[in-house]
Amino acid sequence: MFSVGFVEAQINSRHVEKIDFRFVPDTVFTAFHKFVKGGENISWEHEHITQAAGPAYEFYNSSFEQNGRPCHASFDRAGELMDFQIQARLDTLPNVVKLTVSKEFGKVQRKHQQAALTICALGSSGDETIYSIDFYRSPEDRLAWIVFQNFAVDIKGQIIKKDKNHRADWR
Repeated sequence: MFSVGFVEAQINSRHVEKIDFRFVPDTVFTAFHKFVKGGENISWEHEHITQAAGPAYEFYNSSFEQNGRPCHASFDRAGELMDFQIQARLDTLPNVVKLTVSKEFGKVQRKHQQAALTICALGSSGDETIYSIDFYRSPEDRLAWIVFQNFAVDIKGQIIKKDKNHRADWR
């Protein structure tokens, strides 16, 4: 089961910087190329987090395109895949997931005829994939990141989390 963990301890500092691929450790670079087949437009960031109490964390975050879709993957220094995010299309989802998403999207479209959606496949090493779906009242709302409804679906097509009227307006 996929789970998102949040650090309970207070963060003292978080430093993120873009880096050239030559500064990515070999363990991370090798793991990335095993995980990502045919990635294009690859960029890297190094993230270092220190806490008031507890260990420091170090991640190497990659952003790339795969089959024309934006993707993201994070690795620890040892090359362990920590998480990934891949933008997905409805027609690429497993049938049970597609059915659940289509049913929920149909409900939204009855009220908002110009509704739009974004699908993101989320996961981490050794866990199942979870699909995060954002519904928007219109394509304009999607461009402005004004989410009308968000839900998460597991690989069996079961809704495991649902939020309404989430507003992340970046205008």
